[in-house]
Amino acid sequence: SFRSPRITEHPTDITVPRSEPATLNCKAEGKPPPTIRWFKDGHLVRTSPGDPKSQRVLLPTGSLFFLRVVHGKKEDDAGVYWCQASNEVGTVTSNNATLEIAVLREEFRAVPSDTVVAAGESALLECVPPRGHPEPLVRWRRNGQVIKVPESHRHEVVDEGTLVIRQVQQNDGGQYTCEAWNLAGSKTTEPVNLYVHIKPSFLRGPKDTVTLTERKVEFECQVSGDPGPQVSWRRLRGPLPEERTEILDDHTLRIGRVTPGDEDTYVCEAVNVVGTARTNATLTVYTAPEFLVRPQDVKASAGSSAAFECLAVGRPPPLVVWSRQDDHDLLLPRQDTPSGQPGDMPNVWVNAEGTLIINQVRRELAGWYSCAAVSAAGSLVARALLDVPAPTLHPPPIISVAPRNLTVTPGALALLVCQAEGDPVPRVTWTKDDHHLPEHDTRITLLPS
Repeated sequence: SFRSPRITEHPTDITVPRSEPATLNCKAEGKPPPTIRWFKDGHLVRTSPGDPKSQRVLLPTGSLFFLRVVHGKKEDDAGVYWCQASNEVGTVTSNNATLEIAVLREEFRAVPSDTVVAAGESALLECVPPRGHPEPLVRWRRNGQVIKVPESHRHEVVDEGTLVIRQVQQNDGGQYTCEAWNLAGSKTTEPVNLYVHIKPSFLRGPKDTVTLTERKVEFECQVSGDPGPQVSWRRLRGPLPEERTEILDDHTLRIGRVTPGDEDTYVCEAVNVVGTARTNATLTVYTAPEFLVRPQDVKASAGSSAAFECLAVGRPPPLVVWSRQDDHDLLLPRQDTPSGQPGDMPNVWVNAEGTLIINQVRRELAGWYSCAAVSAAGSLVARALLDVPAPTLHPPPIISVAPRNLTVTPGALALLVCQAEGDPVPRVTWTKDDHHLPEHDTRITLLPS
């Protein structure tokens, strides 16, 4: 009995490198045994030995064997294939199967380059593989060893092939290659170097410094980094005083014979190929107190007032303190005027400007008074003498010429004479009927005696 053909093995899709052998399977049964033919894109496939030039061979099993697949403009084995089984009873066609040619082109679309990165940062090694089919995969090698990206939490391949290394460590340095591969083969970039350096950091930095004029100061600046950083010093405002400045082998900045003009912020800067670090310190220069106004000796009579000026300058501004000879109590400046409350030396005080004021001078207040200008930069003392002379005893004045009774007519001029003598020269006053003469009476004139 006859039986129509039946496909027992259908061909399946395959991808084959160019010039490599390939097989599309096809098996069929029937009675009588069917004849198998192959079609590509709707056209009958020529096979040898029928076509001696053909690289395609129809195997006894019905499979189509390619001695080497061809991929070119004139001839291309890539396409959609199916097999057809026929006998006297009928014909049957298999499922379609696609044969694709694996291709990997020559040129990488982007290649990595030598890269310098700081430890702790991220490194980016660019790589875009050549075009190909199927789409090529990328793997990276370091010093010839494949980097197992899926097993690393610091490595990742992004954007088709670029390698990202996070939190780079010094042992990440080395030679890297990017390898692209698919069924058509593999291609590798030229090796590039990843250099891992360490940013500058300070082991010991400068400290804020307070000093006196003419002293020497030093600012430390000890740094680390790979490669070793270049260290330089500068001021925020103005140049360094070159003739008095020295930078030591350990990068310490030394300034000799400092002056108030050296006050500034000094900056130490460390630079290498992967970064820059800066630190700074301020220099404050104090000047010893100096008197602008020194107290002068004062001679005052009892009951009068006396004042001793004392004005000092310096940095920081000095405090002016007064004291009296053999008296351990200090007099400090005050903003208000003494209220006159009872106490020690209630009439002696120092105003806000540092002037010592003595009201109602008494004999017992006579003596030496010291003005001290005191600051963190030093102290300075000046003395002045308060001289309160003893009162001199003199005889009372006498009237050498006394006025006489005088009779005149109304409207006439009257002249009353009074001359007095004494040491000191006495002052003469007139009264009428026990009353002082009116000051603004234009009819009365007091003539010098």
